[in-house]
Amino acid sequence: MPKGKNCPNCGAPFELGVDQCPFCGTIYFDLSCIDFTNRQPIFLKIKTRFFDGKTATITQKVIPELNSIRMEIEEPIRVQTLGGGRKLLYKRGVPELMTDITFRSIEAADGSMANVTYEGSDS
Repeated sequence: MPKGKNCPNCGAPFELGVDQCPFCGTIYFDLSCIDFTNRQPIFLKIKTRFFDGKTATITQKVIPELNSIRMEIEEPIRVQTLGGGRKLLYKRGVPELMTDITFRSIEAADGSMANVTYEGSDS
């Protein structure tokens, strides 16, 4: 369930228990499940430092695209020196799962590509 009060696309009030706007069909973004199979746009809201270094919230209408999911394993080597000049080498895999996602911005109903709101201001 979205935490805002209105659809970010058409401004209609949210209805309890629905995952998209009943008026314009905008899918409310839920990070717990991104559907890469339906190619439907969603609204993405992120908080970051913007071009000028100020903290901003950026809202965009996007189509999520899954580029790849891959496993990488780094194998650090640990050396243990024993008596008589003998050495033991230990290899230990450290798996890391990398998910590469692109959010391709598309035009919202009002023609904008993004809405940027700076922290502590209304603009």
